[in-house]
Amino acid sequence: NRAKRSTNLTKAREHDRQYYEAHREKATEYARQRYAANPERAREYVRARRATNPERARDILRRSTKKRRENPLYVFSGRISRRLGKALIHVGGQKSNRQTETLLGFTKQALYDHLISFLDKPCGWCTTPRTHLGESSIDHIVPISTAKTELEVIALNQLSNLRLIHKICNLSKHDRLLITCPQTNPKGAK
Repeated sequence: NRAKRSTNLTKAREHDRQYYEAHREKATEYARQRYAANPERAREYVRARRATNPERARDILRRSTKKRRENPLYVFSGRISRRLGKALIHVGGQKSNRQTETLLGFTKQALYDHLISFLDKPCGWCTTPRTHLGESSIDHIVPISTAKTELEVIALNQLSNLRLIHKICNLSKHDRLLITCPQTNPKGAK
């Protein structure tokens, strides 16, 4: 069967891609099980592939870096993941290898959908409209700096405490517990 596959590699790769698309969860779970059974062998395989094909490895790295920088789904989840790790360290805990999605109980897509829902609304701080994601920043309504324990850090990173506001507004709000901008609403906190 390997000889047949090697003679028509393009067709075999296309078949593999279609199978993966149709059975993504099953294929991902199988890959995780193989890695868990022998992680050193999997790492050695990756090292060998990179060594034999360095240009492809550089291309994959370039594409993944670009995706992490430009795709809002990865940008937002990366920001939350880094902030969560820093906040846990601040209260004496650690994120270690725990997945952000596991700790917080929602997926990257749920975070993205929640934050995108704020785009067609005025900024929650200065009440002026936002035109695109590039001018927006994730705001913790109740500042994460108020957390004293790991459980409080996790609670303050839930979707109900996150909103999208202008970057400049988030910098001016800093870690205050104000709901709206004091310049547009003199009463400040609710």
